[in-house]
Amino acid sequence: MIDQTMLESRTATATSARALPELARVREAILDGLGAGLFLCDAKKPGFPILQISPSFTALTAYAEEAIGQKLNLLYGSRTSAATVREANSALKRGERFHGEMLCYRADGSTLWSELSVVPLLNAGSLPDYFAVALTDISNRKERDQRVREQEANFRGIFANAIEGIYQSTPEGRYLRVNMALARMYGYANPETLMKHVCDIENQIYVDPAMRDKFKRLMDQQDYVRGLEYQVRRRDGRVIWITENSRMVRDTDGKALYYEGFIEEITERKEAEAALQQSQQRLIETSRQIGLAEITTGLLHNLGNALNSVQTSASVALTQMRGSKVGDLSKAVALLREHPTDLANFIANDPKGQKVFAYLSHLAPYLTEEQSKFRQELESLRKSVDHANSILTSQQNYAKSSGQLETVPPIQLVEDALLMNANSLARHHVQVIRDFMPNLPEATVRKHMILQILVNLIRNAQKACDSSESPEKCLTVRVCSPKAGRIQIEVQDNGVGIPPENLARIFTYGFTTRQDGHGFGLHSGLRMAEEMGGSLTARSDGAGKGASFIFEFPCQPPPSNPSEKKPA
Repeated sequence: MIDQTMLESRTATATSARALPELARVREAILDGLGAGLFLCDAKKPGFPILQISPSFTALTAYAEEAIGQKLNLLYGSRTSAATVREANSALKRGERFHGEMLCYRADGSTLWSELSVVPLLNAGSLPDYFAVALTDISNRKERDQRVREQEANFRGIFANAIEGIYQSTPEGRYLRVNMALARMYGYANPETLMKHVCDIENQIYVDPAMRDKFKRLMDQQDYVRGLEYQVRRRDGRVIWITENSRMVRDTDGKALYYEGFIEEITERKEAEAALQQSQQRLIETSRQIGLAEITTGLLHNLGNALNSVQTSASVALTQMRGSKVGDLSKAVALLREHPTDLANFIANDPKGQKVFAYLSHLAPYLTEEQSKFRQELESLRKSVDHANSILTSQQNYAKSSGQLETVPPIQLVEDALLMNANSLARHHVQVIRDFMPNLPEATVRKHMILQILVNLIRNAQKACDSSESPEKCLTVRVCSPKAGRIQIEVQDNGVGIPPENLARIFTYGFTTRQDGHGFGLHSGLRMAEEMGGSLTARSDGAGKGASFIFEFPCQPPPSNPSEKKPA
């Protein structure tokens, strides 16, 4: 636009060498439309004084007629780049064009970023008489550029100082950019050293190259990866764990350009998880041992009760034997043997014989009653021995099957658990109600785990009933199949109940409300239930309103995943 103006100005220049060229209205309108302030400077005088201004110049700078005769440096001061000022002055002195950016000053002292375009108006000589100057407001553009620069500086600062590793890399496996955090994470002094030494990410960084294949496959499928965890090898050979969030960058045609993303080291977390897993496994084993110890304690307790019954029956039988009249019978028989030839006369006429006959008449019913009592005590003794034998047999069966899968009817598991608690339930006068669904499917389980959970639930229910003030103590065991392939066993009591604040913590390790409790039973029961693919939950309407524990498990054990690797 300035070149066209200059061309027209030269054509319209008057014959007189110093005549002022007149600005055409069309040019003024165009320049006004562009927001450029047009003015004319004297190229012959020092400082290049302003000779003519346009209305757009006044609108832009707030200078009016007072600008006429002022030197060009009226528009720029100390804040303008000294190099730009020198370049402008040098160009004008040589009578050449100039185009550059300047921080100009308005009449009110405010600043204005402007684009200054100077075009010489040549005459027949080699130097111009005038300069046509256009001043264009570029403040908005400068502000945008400044914001962009600040944002770039901000992003560079974030990239350089981020505590997470940040990178860009090619799909072929070379780093394009890395920050200091990633360099240090991988054991390099700075990003430049890392990019210089690592030319094959798959083989130099990845511990398992198959993870690189997985990474690239995910990128090709979905253009990003999130939370991908794997092991990498540092420069010193040490293996660490990282987690990565990255994305694919493509061009407008969809071609893969590079990957970029964030990497965070999680070695400590992985080691803590491994240690926690080991601790939990040890805890499970400890809980199992405690559970087995409790079962053994219950076994010994029940055996003790059975043996007490045996001892009581044996003592009663021995006392009865010592007081038996069988010994007197031998005396009567001896008297009879003294009169083998006149036995009838002896019994009929002899006073001693008459007493023997009377004795034998009274002895018969007595011996019959004594025999009945002996039979009762021996039957009680047999039952006690059978009960003790049943307890031992049940315990031996579970000990033999420990750790092994076995297919059994669920009701048998419940009955075995009730048998092991039978004496305690009877001694505390707890009534047991059985509510079993018919035709239940068999379950393939580890019997000792089921037994340990049920024995603990039944014992807890018995203690809850014993602590209750209710005169009637009742324990209900329900067994059903809520859906195909699942067994549900509910142990319900009318005991002391569970307050709402405790219900949320009832399965927490170490939590107990009993003075003799240890907080292992329910926690280990929950862990074992989950281990077999089941669940253990509790319900209670509050203190004094009883409680229910619902144990559910699958009829078939959950499939194991042999390919699932545990963290190192």
